[in-house]
Amino acid sequence: DGDDTGGTVYAFQNGSSNYMLGISMVRNNGADESNAAILRIQNNSGGTLTDVAVSADIFYLRQNNGSTTLSFSYSTDNSTYINEETAFTSSTNNNAWDATANGTFVTTITGISVSDGDYIYLKWIWEARNNANNPGAAAIDDISLTPTIVAAAKESTLTLNSSASTTIA
Repeated sequence: DGDDTGGTVYAFQNGSSNYMLGISMVRNNGADESNAAILRIQNNSGGTLTDVAVSADIFYLRQNNGSTTLSFSYSTDNSTYINEETAFTSSTNNNAWDATANGTFVTTITGISVSDGDYIYLKWIWEARNNANNPGAAAIDDISLTPTIVAAAKESTLTLNSSASTTIA
């Protein structure tokens, strides 16, 4: 139902059986704030992940004036994050979850090298500016990843028969 009493990460419900990754924050002083959700994804493909297309439906719940932004970044070490782009910005109050997504986020991460067994981290940041009290929440649903995998090189063994003779002229 989207209700919350403190800023953190939630499983928001939209409808009778649809749960979404939710990011919320509650504040009382009107200062700019942010909160984030990070997905850790392990490469178990047997090869190296070089690119990944990411898409998701974005929902938001706004309860007060001010602006909110949902941005996206990624990391291959969970330390240094690369800002990819802003997923969604809103300055409209809606006070309830919409039945359909407010927008769709699509991006492709390129030029990475995530070896088999290693991780990539996807981070969504919900930021609120100039909100007097509760800036609401964002939810990410139907996250889809389409990876590009480079197969690992396979070792080959070449056996020479020492009893055969070859003459090269």
